Amino acid sequence: MSRIHLAQSPWWAAFVLACILTLPAWIMLSRPGLPASRQGPRPVLNMYAVERGDYPAVAVTPDRWHTDGFWPYTVARMARSMGADGVQAIKISLGLAMILLVAGSVSWGIGLGGLWGGILLAVLMAFSPLLLSSMYAEGELAGIWALAGFMWAGWALQDSRRRSLLVGALAMIIIWNARPGMGLWASAALALLAMLQRRPAALIGVLAGAVTGFVLTQPWTRPLSVFTGPGIHLAQLLEPGWLWEVSSIDRSTAINFSLALPLALLLVGMWTIREAKETTWRPYALVGVLLALLSLQSVNAHLPSVLQSINPAGLLLLTLPLLAAAATAAWARSDLHVPLWSALLLLVMLNASPALSPRFERYDIPEQAVAQFGAQSLMLLSAQPAAPPQPGTAWSVDLSWVAWEPVDFDYNLFVHILDAQGNKIAQFDGQPQQGKRPMTGWQPGEVIADRIQIAIPADAPTPRRVLLGVYNWNDGRRLAAGEQDAIVIWEAQP
Repeated sequence: MSRIHLAQSPWWAAFVLACILTLPAWIMLSRPGLPASRQGPRPVLNMYAVERGDYPAVAVTPDRWHTDGFWPYTVARMARSMGADGVQAIKISLGLAMILLVAGSVSWGIGLGGLWGGILLAVLMAFSPLLLSSMYAEGELAGIWALAGFMWAGWALQDSRRRSLLVGALAMIIIWNARPGMGLWASAALALLAMLQRRPAALIGVLAGAVTGFVLTQPWTRPLSVFTGPGIHLAQLLEPGWLWEVSSIDRSTAINFSLALPLALLLVGMWTIREAKETTWRPYALVGVLLALLSLQSVNAHLPSVLQSINPAGLLLLTLPLLAAAATAAWARSDLHVPLWSALLLLVMLNASPALSPRFERYDIPEQAVAQFGAQSLMLLSAQPAAPPQPGTAWSVDLSWVAWEPVDFDYNLFVHILDAQGNKIAQFDGQPQQGKRPMTGWQPGEVIADRIQIAIPADAPTPRRVLLGVYNWNDGRRLAAGEQDAIVIWEAQP
């Protein structure tokens, strides 16, 4: 039997091998439920909102630049049309994004260093702790789609054939329609890369896709807000992370911003390049390092407000492929023997090991939430009474809550059972789960189940309506739910 050499194999063979090698990074999507991430059920709720024309269902900020675009949910709706439920549809959309990301990585890497380079770039991307923690701890959907589009745009930039320019333009439209803020920075990074590589035709393709995506998404229709989250420090980009005391990740795990591995591989690759004048890697490294510097708190805080608007995590997601491409280009021109190449792949996989066992959760997600309280986006997902309230019985209602941001106070819940004249005949007043789960202990994206029971006196009049609200027990102020300070969770039929 003759031996098959990867270097002589077609593109599809490298792609299949890359899918097999990267399978541990995304096969977890076949698990039941959703990742235990800070996004929680938000993507599913947003997909339902797109279906009924009420998008976005969950928006902590009105800034359209940072809000997920329609593309990830359009793909999910296609899955819905084929019989998938909401959770399955979102996971199918995310899985397709990962497959396209791997395919784009292989294509881009082949142009940089042959089929071996394609495999190395795909593994570097799929097993990056930054990408995996974005998927499974942050719960990114749009960001992964934007990154997949970026890989194909990078390939088109390096390939420069006519069909490649068309693919690159379509990839830019996907990036903009996944998340406009990342589309803005991807356009700037790829345009700079095209100028450094002196590829005017590729620059035209990038700009054409960027302008089309900008027009389609219309991000200017909402104001641009300054990012107010924690900044990134230089040590976070270089420290290994996750090597101790972390066996798996979930919403309580800090996102891993480390770019140390592609940087280290780049430095070692530069050291071992056979030809002293080989500089293919330099434009990728230059643009990647520039984006990384812009994400640092010490730099970002001094930029104009329009440049401070991007979430540093999104900026680093675009930095990752540029540094990985630079490392791939450098290694492709060094003495990269098969044992050393295998050791590199093993090193990349071991670096990501805690993220290969993320937590998943199963819970019911309604097609539309009941209400949203206060500026902190405290959302009541569902309120299910066990039965209509009757005098002389213990009435109960099952509640399902989620907070999109950390809650700054242990608010109380109140449930008032009213008669036909609006008089209160029974009530509950207290914290969730009888005080066992105060709101300051809720993690963003965590779904909190609670059951409230109220004893209704036997001599009480017939209940006609039940109100629920949230208030500050320290000063008595209620959190607004739209234009009201309480919502109806049950009402007698006329």
